[in-house]
Amino acid sequence: MTAILFFKIVGAFCIVFCGWSIGNQKVVHLRKKATLISDLLHLLELLCANFTYVNLALPQFFEKASETEFALLSFPSEIPDFAIWKNEFSEMPVFDSLFSPEEKNAFLDYWQALGSTGPEEELDRLAFYREKLHLSLSAAQEQSRTYGRMYRNLGASLAAIIAVLLL
Repeated sequence: MTAILFFKIVGAFCIVFCGWSIGNQKVVHLRKKATLISDLLHLLELLCANFTYVNLALPQFFEKASETEFALLSFPSEIPDFAIWKNEFSEMPVFDSLFSPEEKNAFLDYWQALGSTGPEEELDRLAFYREKLHLSLSAAQEQSRTYGRMYRNLGASLAAIIAVLLL
């Protein structure tokens, strides 16, 4: 009798832990979004420095950027055709999984027009999109703080209710 009760209690704790883990996965997703936005901001800062000081052609810039450490972004060390690469980069699955359609469209608007204007116009557009990304980063960090605890507690609470019902 006590062995059955012991296994029920252990099972209930396992269910609660699984519920908490499910909530924690949502928190990880929110933090990844903030990390991706930080990577994009870092990339825009590098582009700004390129247009201001170095003025490398974009394929050479991105080949050089492949040496930079990014958390979620990656660039090939050699870019044979920049137009094709630009399209492939914008279709990375990480953008679909972490960005809303509006956020992805805002990024794609900038990305597809990258390199189509002179350095002065590029710097103006960079400033505009950097500001947009700073706002998105602030919102993602606030969302992570606000909803993080709630997702974990909600997952654990729902799992606890299921565990009690199964006992």
